[in-house]
Order: sequence, then structure tokens, then C-alpha cells
Amino acid sequence: MLAVSLLVCAMVALTRAADECPTDWKLFNGTCYLFNPSVLHWADAQESCMKEGASLASIHSLEQYTFVKELTTAALTPSWLGGGDCQVSTRWFWMDGTSMDFTDWCYAQPDTTLTECCIQMNVGVGKCWDDTPCTHLHSSICAKTST
Repeated sequence: MLAVSLLVCAMVALTRAADECPTDWKLFNGTCYLFNPSVLHWADAQESCMKEGASLASIHSLEQYTFVKELTTAALTPSWLGGGDCQVSTRWFWMDGTSMDFTDWCYAQPDTTLTECCIQMNVGVGKCWDDTPCTHLHSSICAKTST
């Protein structure tokens, strides 16, 4: 009986450990997110995420994007996401290597301006995405797998 109790306790502990995020991070579908209100260039924002073992967030569904937007509600100003097309214009991808299978571009975006190759969210009335120069200063969203 003691062995069974220990096994159950171990399983509960492992289940909880698999769904935990560091302090101040928020959990959604197995991923931890952190809103960084500091305004940084895109590369500095990515580096800041990397110091936390994370990357700028990639978005793969409307539900996920809705969750991420809620993290920025206090500011609701443009924030960096982890996508870009700086290597080849119009070839958008996420820095974490996942496919860009969901987008929420604003009307007439992304345009093909060569100097606008980083994704900012919370743009305009629709709080949608826009491609913009990576040197602009914005808050950001970091993401990493929960532990």
C-alpha cells in the first residue's frame, strides 16, 4: 500500500512539474509567456528572452494570440513577436523554428518594404500585426516550454 501511495504522489508531482512556469510567467497550452514592458529594439528583445531561456513568441492560433494580447492589455501598445523576413523579403518565419501557420496581419500588411522585416503586434484599431523596422522600440512577449 505504501508503494502505491508513493507512486501516486510521484505521478502527481511530475504532472504538476510539467505545467509550471517561473514566477511572473503565464501558462497557456504547455508554453510559458512573459510580457516585457521594457522598450527595446527587436534584437535586444530577442536577446532579453534568450537570457531567460526563451525566444520572442511565435503565434499558431487565434486562441493563443488572444491569450498573448491579454498579457499586454495594460500597455496595449505595439509589442515584438518572434517573426521576421529579414533574410529574404516575403519569406516569413518564426525565430523558434516553428512554421508560420497562423497570421493576423493588418490590412495591406505585410508590405514588401525591405527595411520592415520584424513583426509587431497590437497595431491599429484591430490590434493586428504589422511589419516594421527592427530598430523601433517596443515592449515584447517571450515564450518557452513549461517545465
